[in-house]
Amino acid sequence: MAVQREVWLNMIEQNLFDDLLTKVQGALKDDSAFIYSGGGVTTIHIPNAGTPASVTEGNTTYPVSTSERTDADNYYSLTNLEIGPIRVGWNETKQLSYDKEESVLNDNLQGLSLRAARNILNGQYHYTTGKYVATTGASEVGHAPGATGNRKAFTAYDLKAALAIMDKQSVPANERALIIDSTMFWQLMNDLDFNADRLPVQPIGGLGSIDLYGVKIIPVVNAVFATSAGVVRAAGNAGAATDQAVALLLQKGCTSFGMSDIYANVSDNAPGMFGNTYEASVMVGGKYRRSDKYGIIPIIQANA
Repeated sequence: MAVQREVWLNMIEQNLFDDLLTKVQGALKDDSAFIYSGGGVTTIHIPNAGTPASVTEGNTTYPVSTSERTDADNYYSLTNLEIGPIRVGWNETKQLSYDKEESVLNDNLQGLSLRAARNILNGQYHYTTGKYVATTGASEVGHAPGATGNRKAFTAYDLKAALAIMDKQSVPANERALIIDSTMFWQLMNDLDFNADRLPVQPIGGLGSIDLYGVKIIPVVNAVFATSAGVVRAAGNAGAATDQAVALLLQKGCTSFGMSDIYANVSDNAPGMFGNTYEASVMVGGKYRRSDKYGIIPIIQANA
């Protein structure tokens, strides 16, 4: 009887990760250089100018009263993120047809980068009366982790409402970006597909480089999630039934983040492990740059 042969390919299909960190780094203001200039930095302080002096008109009384400007200290702390150690046994390095060590190292680096980016985005979020927008579109199934029920879809009107708030804040019109999860992004595209004459309407640019109303649209797999009370959900949190997805309209100069290099460690022939171990770590943090939170407008799902 013939023996059936099997073959194992010498490559492995890797886990998939959203390149969120690269997208975030391009849209936000990077303070990472200060981490290395100070040595051992764990907190980054951002001085904010206080209330400017009032302008007088037609004054005839001198000397005028003198005042001082009280400036503010806006700051954020860096936190450590760690992954691993992951063990790869000697037998796996010898017997497998593919390079499992390289695959594990890729998982560590990509997974840590993704989590760092989520932390940075969460730091930009705020829930301040008059400085956020609730969605107004048609009813859609809620998609935040753990969410049930329906939410109102993201529409072009919602983006314009957020831009109107930003304009009133005298925030510069350049370098504005919308970081939006893929589900809300396609809700926005559905809203833009047809105008009143049923003619297709498309924003400028292709996927990933779309410019709409002067805003660079940056679709990501997951952006920010919050509770129904407006409290941000930590990355990786299982969430709750009433949670809401959030898109962030940002002006680059009003954002801030700091991040160290990713330190990867490989322990060859680790004692007691009968193989090698792989681990990685990074220091990261971020926050809205201004104490008044100008230049960052969360667009939050409303209940349908």
